Amino acid sequence: MINPLATYWMAAAGSGYAKPGDWQSWADAIIERCDAPDDWLIELSLAHDLPALMRSLASRLQEERSCAELDEARDDAILGYLWLRYERGELTLADCLKHSASFADSGSASIECELVFGLLNGLEQAIDQRETNAIAARAESLFAPMRTVASSQWKALMEAEQDVSEEAVR
Repeated sequence: MINPLATYWMAAAGSGYAKPGDWQSWADAIIERCDAPDDWLIELSLAHDLPALMRSLASRLQEERSCAELDEARDDAILGYLWLRYERGELTLADCLKHSASFADSGSASIECELVFGLLNGLEQAIDQRETNAIAARAESLFAPMRTVASSQWKALMEAEQDVSEEAVR
């Protein structure tokens, strides 16, 4: 089975978690160790934004599409990355929940959008910090499995970068 690295990058970048410098330096590190790097790695190294990333990964994503389980894992990872962005202060809880609810409504994630919309409604109606903290705790619990998926995929990307064999990126 092909290593789903392009799918992982699309989840991380599509959520806004990964930035161009992340995928560029990752690709550069692998290219430096390869005698004949795959074209997608070279294109990834040169991708300066999300549309360029998508173009650079298009052929690789086609190869990875043979694995149906990747769709749900990708969508769960995107939600997990949104939560990680909240944790590192890039998103407010309200923004995290808004983005997540919209995405869950249109994707194949394992979380029901109604649950996220319910948390968002509760957050908007919270009258004090105690209620806000309770909603944040419920959201943290709800997003925990998705956070685990995202963290696992990010770890796999970082391990592939460290792996000296070209097989890690094939």
